[in-house]
Amino acid sequence: IDQNVEVRQSFSFASPAEVVRALQVYCTSFYGSMLWDLQSDKAQQFFNSWTTGIKLAWNCPRATRTYLVQQVLSCGSTSAKTEIMARYCKFFRGLRTSPSREVACLANFLARDIRSCIGGNIKLIKDNCGKDPWVDSPATIRAALKEAEVVNVPDVDKWRVGYLGVLLEQRMQWHYMGEEDEEEKVQNLINSLCVN
Repeated sequence: IDQNVEVRQSFSFASPAEVVRALQVYCTSFYGSMLWDLQSDKAQQFFNSWTTGIKLAWNCPRATRTYLVQQVLSCGSTSAKTEIMARYCKFFRGLRTSPSREVACLANFLARDIRSCIGGNIKLIKDNCGKDPWVDSPATIRAALKEAEVVNVPDVDKWRVGYLGVLLEQRMQWHYMGEEDEEEKVQNLINSLCVN
């Protein structure tokens, strides 16, 4: 979370799309995440903080609708949750094929027990995407996780996606022209569009 804030502050001069790209480059190592219980409250807080960082990079309200974040604000990037779960499958495969028999044996044993961190994470991934980390390749699971994550836009709200892009562009133009009053008017429209 601190790194997310630091990157957004360091790149405050850049356009929001460039800030999102900087977040992808500098904040996606997710060091130690392979040892997390992905169902825990702390993990959920981390996943939410990533999405919030995207919203704040665009100066959009924290309550912005998820489909707007996915289709407009994220610039095509995947969420932290999807990225970590996809990496976890590769990590799990690495444990199972470890040259150390002890590591491979323990990983196979613990993955079958959903009370363990590994077993719980494997079950969570299977429940989220319908693919089995025991059988399916990490690439297949990554694609399924991305697909499962997508929030469909309700038919009555499809106009919001395109209109938000137009408003964000207008706000940026007014900002660079130094027209604070016009920028504020567009920001109020963006706030209303994202939340209501």
